[in-house]
Amino acid sequence: IIIMERANIHTTFANIYNQKKEFFNGIQSLLSSVKEHNKLKEPERKRGTKFMDYANLGGAYLTVNLDSAKYYAEQSLAFVTDREKNHNLTFLNYIVIGEVFYAKEDYTQALEYYKKAEAIEDNKHFINVERLYKNFITLYGKQGKKELKESYETKLKDLSLTVFQNQNKSLRKIILDDKAHRQNTTPNSITWILWSILGSLSTIIILIVFIFKRKRLPQNKPVGLTTEKYKNLIEVLKKNDPTF
Repeated sequence: IIIMERANIHTTFANIYNQKKEFFNGIQSLLSSVKEHNKLKEPERKRGTKFMDYANLGGAYLTVNLDSAKYYAEQSLAFVTDREKNHNLTFLNYIVIGEVFYAKEDYTQALEYYKKAEAIEDNKHFINVERLYKNFITLYGKQGKKELKESYETKLKDLSLTVFQNQNKSLRKIILDDKAHRQNTTPNSITWILWSILGSLSTIIILIVFIFKRKRLPQNKPVGLTTEKYKNLIEVLKKNDPTF
């Protein structure tokens, strides 16, 4: 658990560095994450982390060193199992390799890997699909294939529209859920407040009645001899009065 937590910290720092465009520091953090994961004993968990780490490194190296980007993306794919063939990281690995080939003007190989990415139907994030469609548009534009370029421009517009509609649905659902929550909780809150007020008033009334009654109770006079009575008793005693 400690190994995984340390590795996650390095990966988090890598993401922060990449967002700040400090790519070298980001790569160093990812390599530190790899070192931590190499300490794992369980073979399957270790394999899974290599699949993830190498995919992250492939993406990180894309803006720094094309050969390293391709190397790590291919290393990541080497650790793919059947259940991960449709994984989002597999999708990204294909895009990275395709972009490397495109940068080297090998458009045939680039198109091949873009097609591999497109063939993955599940677990694709909108941003990554948008990136892929833009790659197709650029590549077909470079090749002068107008119809294919326009077809992906249409797909990109449809994708943007779908995302916009889904965002509106999500926003509407949040608003309706919040409204329903308010309707369900407000009466209960008012009831609770009323009962609290009634309880406080009852307590105050009881205290007032108690204090009022206590004031009306007859006060017990102190029992004992006053100085005057004490002197009278002494006189009676001296006279040997039989009333004593």
